[in-house]
Amino acid sequence: MNQRGFSLVEVLVTLLIMKVGLLSVLSAQTLLIKQVQDATQRTVAVALLNGLLTDIKTNSALSDIAGASFEPGTIAKPKMACPAFSACSSELLAKVQLQRLSMTSGLSNHHFYQTKICHVSHSDRIQLSIAWQSRSKVASNNNNCLENARASGFIVQSHKANL
Repeated sequence: MNQRGFSLVEVLVTLLIMKVGLLSVLSAQTLLIKQVQDATQRTVAVALLNGLLTDIKTNSALSDIAGASFEPGTIAKPKMACPAFSACSSELLAKVQLQRLSMTSGLSNHHFYQTKICHVSHSDRIQLSIAWQSRSKVASNNNNCLENARASGFIVQSHKANL
């Protein structure tokens, strides 16, 4: 008996195999998207901390104004800006630098949530750390950088001799 075509069972088995394959491709794609987002966040955070280190290098008053920790999105604009053609005090310049950091850091564009930057100045080095949470994770009331197990982040150090 010469039969043409496929039986219903053969078609259903083929569809099941294709479904399993497509679901694995979809789950791999979701994982890759999360990894790319994490890599982008880390790249932006490294650039942010390197910029902050450079700003501290050029203006040591920034270290005092920033304090031990701050949240970039909460920095208020200074009451007055530096005058156009006259000298600006280092304190006022530090306030302007922090406000600029808050506004142009790109944190909101890369899905940073509850960002905190901590600053510790040692005798021989400066240590900056940044921590953030993804929106899907539960927030904690922890006020210290990198002490929350659900937070992403890292530490950047620079020896003062290199500054």
